[in-house]
Order: sequence, then C-alpha cells, then structure tokens
Amino acid sequence: HAHAARGPEELPSTLRITAVHDNVPLFFGQFFRPTGSVSVRTESIARYQPRDIALVLDFSASMNDDSEFCRIAQAPADQKAAVKALVEANNLQIYNELQAIRPPLNCGNLPYEPAYPTVRGQPASGSIPHCTVTFGTEADGTKAVYVTSTMDLSNVVIETHDGNRQKFEPLTGKTGTFKGTLSTTRNKRIVRVWVKSGTNSSNDGPGYGERFEWNTTTIKKAFGLDTVPYPYAAGSWDEFINYCNTSSNVSAAGYQYRYGWKNLINYWLEKRPMASETADLWRVTAQPIQSLKSTTAVFFQYIQEVDANDRAALVIYNSSNGTATLEHSLTEDFAAVADTVSRRQAGHYDRYTNIGAGIQKAREHLEANARPGAFKMIVLMTDGLPNRPYNDYGNNYAADKQYVIQQAQLVAQKNWPIVTISLGAEADAALMQQVADITGGIHFNVPPDSIVTDYTQPLLAVFRKIADHRPLVLVK
Repeated sequence: HAHAARGPEELPSTLRITAVHDNVPLFFGQFFRPTGSVSVRTESIARYQPRDIALVLDFSASMNDDSEFCRIAQAPADQKAAVKALVEANNLQIYNELQAIRPPLNCGNLPYEPAYPTVRGQPASGSIPHCTVTFGTEADGTKAVYVTSTMDLSNVVIETHDGNRQKFEPLTGKTGTFKGTLSTTRNKRIVRVWVKSGTNSSNDGPGYGERFEWNTTTIKKAFGLDTVPYPYAAGSWDEFINYCNTSSNVSAAGYQYRYGWKNLINYWLEKRPMASETADLWRVTAQPIQSLKSTTAVFFQYIQEVDANDRAALVIYNSSNGTATLEHSLTEDFAAVADTVSRRQAGHYDRYTNIGAGIQKAREHLEANARPGAFKMIVLMTDGLPNRPYNDYGNNYAADKQYVIQQAQLVAQKNWPIVTISLGAEADAALMQQVADITGGIHFNVPPDSIVTDYTQPLLAVFRKIADHRPLVLVK
C-alpha cells in the first residue's frame, strides 16, 4: 500500500510504502500460536530531497539572432522568402511593442517600411519652383532618381558615386525618372542631382539648376531626424544611416540605402543590443531570448507543483567585465527570479559568451550558500560557442572550450551534476554533452527545425523533465 502526503492542490512530496503479508505459516511458532500463521507488516517512508538549483542562462547578444536580418542572409535561396516573412513578422511585433512605450520614442517622421530619402529644395517663389529628388526607385534602386517640380523641367543632371555626370535635356512635364545610360553612368548609384526648372540655378555648370545631395545630412533632414535627439544612450542617427548603407544583412533583406523603423530595429538588435545602449529591448519579443524567458517562468511553475523546499539561484554568463553575473542568490521566491529573467535582454551587460565563467559563478555560489542536506545541481543553457575569457568571437576557441571543461571538472569533484541544454544549430552540442558526461548530468539538444525556429515547446519539454527529476531520500 502506498500513501502520499500532500495538500489539496499539491503533488505528493512524501511517500510511505507499507507491505503486509497475511497468513504467513509458522513452523516452530505453531506450538505457541495455535492458528499456525501470522500477519507480517513493514513500512518505509521516503521524501523528495530538497534541491538547490543554480540556473545558468545565456544572455549573449546572439540570443537576438532569430529576429535579425542575418537569418535572411544565412537562408538557402529556396528558403529566403519564407525566412524573410518570419523575421519581418517578428520585426513588426517588436515595432508595435516599442510604440507602446510611454513617453513614446521620437524618431522624426521615419516610416516603418524602409524608404528612399526624398530631398526637398527651396520653397516656390515667383519664377523659382519647388523641386524634390528621391534618391532611389523601386524598379532601379539607387541607380535612378525621381524628380518633381512645381514648374516644367528644363534639364536634369545626375552624378554617380564615382564622379561621372550625365545631362538630360530638353525635357517636358513636371516629373521624371532618370538613370544613367552612358557607359560611364549606367548601373551606378546616383549621389548628386541638379534640377533646372523655371529660373532656378546653382552656378555649378552651364545651365545647371538647383543642386540636391545624397549624404548623411540630407538623409537626416528628409526623415526629420535632424531636429530630434537620438533616443538612447549609445548609437547615433549618423551611425544608423551608415548601417543602412553598408550592412550586408540589410542588403540581404533588400533595404540597403533605405531608412525606416524596420532597419532601425535591426540596427538596435545587431549593433546596439546592450541595456546600457538600447535600454528598452528587454520589453520586446526578440527570439530566441523570448522563448527562454517564457519557458523559464513555466519551469518555476513546474518546480512548485511539489512542495519539496526547492530553491533556485540565477546566474547569467554576461557581465560588464566579460565574465558572469549572479542575479539572484538561492531563494524560494521563484516569481522574483522569473521577473528578473523577463527584464534582461540579449547582450544585456555585454555581447560575449563566457560559458566557463557561468559554471564557475554557479559553483562558487553553491559552495557558499547551498544547504548541507540539499541536492545540488546546475542547469546550463547556451545557444552558441564560448568566446571568453581568452578571445573575442572564436579566435582562440580551443582555450575557451578548455576553460569550460576545467570548470566542469571542478563541479564534478563536488559530485554535482550539470544538466546542459544546447539551443539551436550554432550551439556546441558536443561540448555540452561533454560537460554533462563529466559531471554525471544529462544533455538536452534542442536543434532548430528551420532557419528561424520557435523553441518554446521543445524548451518546455526539457524544463518539464528537469523539474520532474527529483531525488528521493529514505527517512524510515
């Protein structure tokens, strides 16, 4: 017979097993007991051993990557359209979340969809018209310009990025699209335009009209960024514009030389992810960091299904000095830990992945604070390769990997298991398996099912298994 001790809303935390054997025949005992048999009864009681769990999580900058244009660049040709749709759907979700911030972010008149800049000329006055030049068209990109005037056009001169010019005249009408047709101007980006209309002039050449430039200053003015401060502590409108012009990931997404919130969000995620740089990114559903946040909260719910006096500490291997940070000491206040996880962003303190430092910080905290009778364990999650403490981004990977192994060996000397989770295709699953093997833990590999994967369900399954793995202690 098994009996479980529990409250009305709890799973059992203590198990009592009673064995009864009736009518056991007696040999010599029958001389003293006429019935010739007895009932034998024994019982044992076991309870779940309290656990002190150090949760060690990856908050490196790569935990934003599934929300970035880099995934479009990495996708095979036959998958690019589908991957772009997924990334941009998430980008729009992030945009809507940022729009909900109060007071609202002031980004001039920057549109959501990236657009080519329209440079506006002098106001119309008498015989002088108002002209505009848009540096780029849907059909030809930056190799063409679209010109408007409030009067008929007389001539248009274009100058390409390498200094070659071409003049178009005579012209009729008030608008026109112009692109190079000479061997010196064909298929080249246009950076300067002169528009002759009415009596305007620039004195830059024979019959040249008003001059229009494509540069950082005119781009900022075109989108109203010249009159508003950049909204965060690090970065700038100039840096953002240069990013739109030069990033290979922006080019892969089809938005090079265009400017809009869609690019701005990617700029923040890729180039300025730290909390000290772009403080509001913890609020948005960037991936896969959001999957980790939501499943960590559920993990704590799983733990509390059984009242076994478990405690948890939170370590993230991300810090201002490139090591790891103890965010929460061992506590039973799981809601507070989950709240802290929700308020961290990928690359929160820095961009690096110092897995070894995360293990070290967890071990040292357990050594100093774990209960003598508790079961000690570390849960380690990563989505990438160690690139600290000896290098930046893989130039000395062997040394960084060896540091992880050394830290795992120190944990093994304590007889504490490390349960490892490899998230995504870029994680070193072999290293995580080795860490688990060294410490007597278990490795869970959570591979992607596509270039962009929703890891929520597989992570929930892993956390369910970890929460349910409860050691028993015999108390009777």
